[in-house]
Amino acid sequence: MKSLLRQNTNAFVSLLLLVCFSLPLLASCNESFADAEISLNASAGNFTETVVAGTTETMMSAVYAYGSYEISLRNAVYDSNGKDDGKMLTDRVYTNAKPKHEDEKTEGWVMIKSYDGETDYRATVTIDFGFTAKDVDRFYLRAFRSTELNAEMPQRIRFYASTDGESFEYLGDGTTMTDLSIDNSAAVYGVTLKQGVTARYMRATVECDGAHTVWLNEVGAAASGMLFRANDDGDGLIRDSQGLVYRINNGVAEIVHAESSPYGEYATLPPSNYSFDSNGSKYTLGKGSDNEISVISDFIGEGRPNYSGVPNNIQYIVIHNTGTTEEVTDSERYNLRMHTTDGETSWHYTVDDNKIYHSLSDSIVGWHAGSSHNYCSIGIEICTNGAPQSSSGKFYFSGSAYEEWVENRFKKSLRNTAVLVAELLTRYGLSTDAVIQHYDVTEKNCPLWLREKNGKFVYDGTLWVEFMGYVEEYYALFNGKSAKPVIRPDSKIVIPDYITTNDGEVYPVSVVCGDAFVEKGSALSKLHIGKMVESFSYSALDGCDSIDLITLSNGNDYLEYENAVLSEKNGNVIYDPAKVVVTEPSPLPESNLDIREIDGRYYLFLKTERYTLSELASLYGASEYNAIAYDGSIASPDEFLGTGYLLNFGGARMFLVVLGDANGDAEVDVYDYILIKRTYFGTFIPLKRQLYSMTLTNGKEVCVYDYIAVKRYVLGTYNPFK
Repeated sequence: MKSLLRQNTNAFVSLLLLVCFSLPLLASCNESFADAEISLNASAGNFTETVVAGTTETMMSAVYAYGSYEISLRNAVYDSNGKDDGKMLTDRVYTNAKPKHEDEKTEGWVMIKSYDGETDYRATVTIDFGFTAKDVDRFYLRAFRSTELNAEMPQRIRFYASTDGESFEYLGDGTTMTDLSIDNSAAVYGVTLKQGVTARYMRATVECDGAHTVWLNEVGAAASGMLFRANDDGDGLIRDSQGLVYRINNGVAEIVHAESSPYGEYATLPPSNYSFDSNGSKYTLGKGSDNEISVISDFIGEGRPNYSGVPNNIQYIVIHNTGTTEEVTDSERYNLRMHTTDGETSWHYTVDDNKIYHSLSDSIVGWHAGSSHNYCSIGIEICTNGAPQSSSGKFYFSGSAYEEWVENRFKKSLRNTAVLVAELLTRYGLSTDAVIQHYDVTEKNCPLWLREKNGKFVYDGTLWVEFMGYVEEYYALFNGKSAKPVIRPDSKIVIPDYITTNDGEVYPVSVVCGDAFVEKGSALSKLHIGKMVESFSYSALDGCDSIDLITLSNGNDYLEYENAVLSEKNGNVIYDPAKVVVTEPSPLPESNLDIREIDGRYYLFLKTERYTLSELASLYGASEYNAIAYDGSIASPDEFLGTGYLLNFGGARMFLVVLGDANGDAEVDVYDYILIKRTYFGTFIPLKRQLYSMTLTNGKEVCVYDYIAVKRYVLGTYNPFK
């Protein structure tokens, strides 16, 4: 994954949701704050599901896609130093507002001027997104002013949207929070709508003073929605992390198949329940671990030049180090600098050996990565204050002073960062592969201290390997690894609004093909359908007789879900659980099995007895039998069964409910206690069969008694199942 990423730096766009086109980006990793480069940006919108100790968390984010564009000029011509190449305005590559060198002044900017140097003029940029997007609610354009270069901000920028490329709706005039009196500065002009529009095209008309040149760099739009990354498997199909298989056909993504997903092991700690995007707060991460760390939220204001205002589609965690060794340059000092600098550089978190400062909302793009990765990442700076340095400024990477600093100071900072990274990965549904070096995206030698190994700077530096070991350690506490998860991911499928591929292209997920979910069968209990779906095969859900809930994204104009029936808006039924044939169970009379009919389905309730499939079938009196797990796998005859298995005994189908066994591993243990307690406090939403296993008092809701009883059972002081 890492090597592929390094080889395809520009190809990796974010994953999660939105539709958009380029805006300002870039910035540097600041090995020295004074030398750091700068930029501007935004906010977010998206949905993803995270399996964490059985919890499902929902959140919003943003996603960007490349768009082709055309520029038409009125009373204007291109400046010879900044001719348009048809790519610069939507390449998502930020260009510095104040270049350091003379030969950099014209690079990356489209320059337009009056045809006679006097007459006011207009430039009109029209972008084709490549597909129709819903809820497009943010529109941007970036411009530059410099007295020396006779470049001035536009007099007026108007934004428009269209579905057909011919009839455009006026959306409003662009405004900016940037102080326009500052020379050699860039500003992002934008319009944010309270109610998004449906559009395939956007247009920005830029009206300019004839006496000055206008410089344009990035133009774009963003739409709220769900977007997942899908990886090419080499046979023309692409797959996302939940096992959905897509093909691209006529510019849209079609779901052709749904596979089983790998599991992780039971998590042992719940993630933080604090809001990471609450300004002015102080909270503790890593509670219950060996490394609890305080986070102080102190966000930079919207009027600052390093506040972008661009939606962030969080797909990566980019690791930097500060590169300053003075003792005072800790996380608090860097937070202060971000609040006072005139530059545009910004990142999200700064970490030292005893605290973390959160200076920029996760949902806002920061200018730290120096590439399009700004649009899809959280930037973290690790402080190197106190690191040994010679009188001439040379950094030491060996010797007793260095070893003492690493062991007593820097490793503590690395562990603090690892806890933060593990929490962020958990919150945003990412794996540890999403943790990358600044080097991955620009080949800058950063994070310098983590890349050193035996006197050389390499990808697998000594401290980088150790740091990633810490990340894996804490990530496992929140998510588990290498066994069954508390809730198997196959129990819920999310059809996203968009997918993004390895090459950065974004496609709307518009078609669900025939038999797409047939293999899921009874493993599928919850289905969320994105707003871009316009065609859903009548046979796609054949055999899926265990769906508890179907939800639709707001804005889906094709489908409706009422009274447990999924249908097209014209009334054609796609899924109706009432049409599923239910055979009434008929166990042996002497079995005394507790079988209940609830909402048209049968459930077999057991106390904490452990039965294998063959033992339970024999007790029931079934000569033909099988059992299907959450993930769709078939249980072996000698496999112990837990909550959630679908039993097929002689044609009668029943869900197994083992009282107290909330996570379905055929044991009643501390993991069940955690799930039941979290259900009571509202931080975990169980499936129906899980809920029934939790309500030991036979109620419809979990009560305090239920989780206390399980806790005492685990401790061996009480048996509620007698």
